Amino acid sequence: MYQDSVRRILIIGLTISLLVTDITAIASDNTIEIPSGFEVSVIDSGKEISFDKDQRGVVVLHIWASWCSYCRREHKLWQHLTKKKGVLYVAATFREQPENSMKYLQAQPAPFDRYVYLDPTNAKKISARTIPDTLLICGNKILYRHTGSMQKKSFNQFLDTELELAIKQCEQMT
Repeated sequence: MYQDSVRRILIIGLTISLLVTDITAIASDNTIEIPSGFEVSVIDSGKEISFDKDQRGVVVLHIWASWCSYCRREHKLWQHLTKKKGVLYVAATFREQPENSMKYLQAQPAPFDRYVYLDPTNAKKISARTIPDTLLICGNKILYRHTGSMQKKSFNQFLDTELELAIKQCEQMT
């Protein structure tokens, strides 16, 4: 009897946390400058991607890990991504070995342009603490940030509304 009560409480708590995860997304109304020296390493080539004021166009930087259940659920949405022209889509593995994320991506591919590793030092530079975390970046400025898992509705809003606004804002900045 006691175990059933505990089990019910755990199930209710998990259900509430899954529902609330999407609601706790944080939008940044003001642009936030990325400190100089922020770089991520491309997993398959070892090259670096630097985010500086001279970079052109919007970058969607999606921070995730293959062991994260919220990331895996959201990954199913990314697998059906319709890309916008002129936007660079980057998936950044965080808090796991890059090899593990690549194994997952081989089994569950998604149409990102680059797969990178975000190390702890560079994660601090952009205040990346939790996953999933998705940023819209223009040059060396974060235009928008969605912290937490996206459900289908918020994912579509992110791509249809926030990304379009970021593209227009980025065009005005350059």
